[in-house]
Amino acid sequence: AELSAPIMALHRVAQRSLPLVVAGAGLPQISALAGRSNSYAERLFDFPAVGPLAPPDARNALETPVQKQGVHFAEDAIGEVLKVTLRISLFSSAVGL
Repeated sequence: AELSAPIMALHRVAQRSLPLVVAGAGLPQISALAGRSNSYAERLFDFPAVGPLAPPDARNALETPVQKQGVHFAEDAIGEVLKVTLRISLFSSAVGL
C-alpha cells in the first residue's frame, strides 16, 4: 500500500508531461514489488541493475576524494578494503541480494 501511492502520483506527473526526475535504490525485488503494486509501474520506471565496481574503479572511488585533501592510503590498506568489499559483493550475489 505504501508503494502504490507514490507510483500513482508519479504516473499522473508523467501523464501531464511535467518535468520531474526521481532516483531511488532498492534490492532487486523492488521491480516485482512495484509491478504488483501498480501494473503500469514496470513501464513507468527503469530498473537498471547496479553491480560492484571493477577493482580499478573501486580504487579510484577511495583514493580520489582523499587525495584532494592531501591524504594517501597505504597500498596494503587499499588492498584490504578491496578484498573485504569483494567478499561482501560475492556473498550478496550468493544469497540473492
